Amino acid sequence: MLAVNSVFIIALALGCGDATIEVEADLTADPATEAAEAAEPVEAHAAAATEGPDALVERYLRLGSAGKLEEVAPLLEDGCTKAPLVNVASTHILGARIAIDKLSVEVKDQTDTEAVVAYALSGKAGGKGKVDTKVGKMTLKIEVAEVDANTEMSGQYTVLKTETGWRIACR
Repeated sequence: MLAVNSVFIIALALGCGDATIEVEADLTADPATEAAEAAEPVEAHAAAATEGPDALVERYLRLGSAGKLEEVAPLLEDGCTKAPLVNVASTHILGARIAIDKLSVEVKDQTDTEAVVAYALSGKAGGKGKVDTKVGKMTLKIEVAEVDANTEMSGQYTVLKTETGWRIACR
């Protein structure tokens, strides 16, 4: 759940007197932001060839939460450049990084070559943030002076088996 001050700032940026503007925004699509100071520390280590899909997704999310984005690329399918995956958008809200307090990861479906892994995380988002969103043909750049929010995120990733182990699919 977002803190009231974060929501209020967005309302001011979009308000037009008594008129209403309907905005459809994916607030995690562009997590490019300054690093939050309180990111959870994570010990970086090389991926073991025997690491399962659930362990891979957990490590990926913890690296994103810690702001260790340079260590994320080897966890992705070769050649993946999708910004939300490279920037671990699942660990951001309004562009501010979430320090993970609780994380659960579960394999929902698995074959020899592919798995679907669901996750749910909660934690505190803090720091400055910015998000670009489209309203019709217009792009709005929303900047949030300070995000202070307890939040929850959930979703799933498709994970592929490669010659070197499991990797997050670039889909």
